[in-house]
Amino acid sequence: MEKLLVCLKPCDTYSFNQLIKEHSVEREKAYIIGVGCKGKLDIEKIRKIRHQGHREHFRRRAYR
Repeated sequence: MEKLLVCLKPCDTYSFNQLIKEHSVEREKAYIIGVGCKGKLDIEKIRKIRHQGHREHFRRRAYR
């Protein structure tokens, strides 16, 4: 019997368990490895970086 290797982050385990319950995946055919997760993205930090990047982009264009 061939097994499917599945790497799951902690937040993905719920969805995978649902697939098992719905008989979309056979648990006996899956080899599951848990992988670490660094958490969610901080959208405010991304916006700040993006905003700073735009300012830098326009500053460089102004001096050309």
